[in-house]
Amino acid sequence: MMAGVCPIRELPDGHAKKLKQAHGAIFSTHWPALAPFRGAKDLLMQCADAGIAVVLASSAQQKELDVLRKVLDAEAAISAATSSSDADAGKPVRTSLTRP
Repeated sequence: MMAGVCPIRELPDGHAKKLKQAHGAIFSTHWPALAPFRGAKDLLMQCADAGIAVVLASSAQQKELDVLRKVLDAEAAISAATSSSDADAGKPVRTSLTRP
């Protein structure tokens, strides 16, 4: 959320870690109320049954993705998943586009 205002990679040392910890602490309180969209599991199961590889990609940390997968309850359909924990950087660095 803050990344649009102040990219996390530009925060002073130690601040990025504290921000990520605060994010996790705040949003984890909402995990018990999570529910999948109606039909989400059926859609993923039908895709898998049709031979389509179901891959989840999320900007969430691995712990959050694990919670989301449990809520979705479609492990049998999921062939792979990746989270922000799998990458050194999530979003590309913004650069200005100028003509030469």
